[in-house]
Amino acid sequence: MTITDMHIMINLGLQKIASNQVDSFLPQELDLELNKNIQRFIEHRLNKFGNKYRTGFEGSQKRIDDVRTLIAEDSSATAYKGQVSEKHHVVSYTLPSTYMHLISVRCLVSYDKCKPIITSFVLDDPIVLTTDYKNTVSVAKYSQLDDIYTLLDDPFNSTSYKKPIYTMIDDKIDIYTDDKFVVSTVKTTYIQTPNTVDSVSAPTVDCDLPDHTHQEIVDMTVNSLLEAISDPRYRTNLGEVQRSE
Repeated sequence: MTITDMHIMINLGLQKIASNQVDSFLPQELDLELNKNIQRFIEHRLNKFGNKYRTGFEGSQKRIDDVRTLIAEDSSATAYKGQVSEKHHVVSYTLPSTYMHLISVRCLVSYDKCKPIITSFVLDDPIVLTTDYKNTVSVAKYSQLDDIYTLLDDPFNSTSYKKPIYTMIDDKIDIYTDDKFVVSTVKTTYIQTPNTVDSVSAPTVDCDLPDHTHQEIVDMTVNSLLEAISDPRYRTNLGEVQRSE
């Protein structure tokens, strides 16, 4: 469904058949409501409590299909950020500009179980190893910022080559390492930011969610507009959208 088609469907949903009882909305107003409801649609699909079945993202096939076109991957080298204790260091990975929500973090790890890794750390530069080490790909685990140093000092929960610990600040993912391993590359799977529809300035840019979701987004937009004009049909339309789950 193109942006023009979505506008037509919204207007059909707002007006009683051939009555023109509701004032016409400007294209810019329809675009604004569409963009708001595209964001709302995505948040509902990612939120475990966003539907009556209490299934989060990937909790059902429908929810997987609803956002599959927004799932993206990125793999980039890390940069050395600094030393935080006698044997712990931090490397940083920059999130893509299209990043919206994180799904998973995997790390390319070089490690030595018996002795410290030999390398020269240079601030803000990629990790350069001067010796060959064993390599593995590990799934990283998240730590809250106020817990990270407690975990690093805990021998049972500290960062390791099997399960590196990471935190998030601004557009960075910080991965914590010890003297037995380094992380040179990070691969993320994430939900990317959807297209912003603008029928006036960019009429060829359409909603990039799967086609089967477009009618649901149109219905949500009609609901929000009916609510804004206090139309009694709002509750009827809302019930229809809720049954779509």
